[in-house]
Amino acid sequence: MLDQHRFELLVNAISNYAIYMLDASGHVVSWNTGAQRFKGYTAEEILGGHFSVFYTEEDRLVGQPDKALATARDTGRFEQEGWRLRKDGVRFWAAVVVNPIRDQASRKLIGYAKVTRDVTDRLQAQVSLEQARVAHAAGRNRDRTHGRRDGRRRMCCGCRPEGRELCSRHRR
Repeated sequence: MLDQHRFELLVNAISNYAIYMLDASGHVVSWNTGAQRFKGYTAEEILGGHFSVFYTEEDRLVGQPDKALATARDTGRFEQEGWRLRKDGVRFWAAVVVNPIRDQASRKLIGYAKVTRDVTDRLQAQVSLEQARVAHAAGRNRDRTHGRRDGRRRMCCGCRPEGRELCSRHRR
């Protein structure tokens, strides 16, 4: 019993990850403080509820929650990043791992261990970096055409080399 208590203390001390257990049909049977912190549900609110409430409507419509459990059951692991929902309906980008839990003697499926981490900050940093790259590339392209959006080259003084309208400085 002491080992069980220590394990519960360990799991509840981890606040950056939602660590919880699902029964074999996907209903929440345990809930840690990390799950409560970033998903927004208290244990009393979510225990017994189906884990599909964390998925977006789009993902529920295509059966993503069931596919996650089936993949974990059949292959021993499901891992994915994608949008999930907090209790208040706000989306967050999650890194999710689902592992099956089996009875040691019979190998019968008991349920699933589910670990979720909010990685929205990392996604936002990646998006910002990509936007900066695109803006930088656009700036380099604009520099090559000296500010012209139509792509035709113009010298800094206004000469147009493609039309041979060059000023005395560029005529040489």
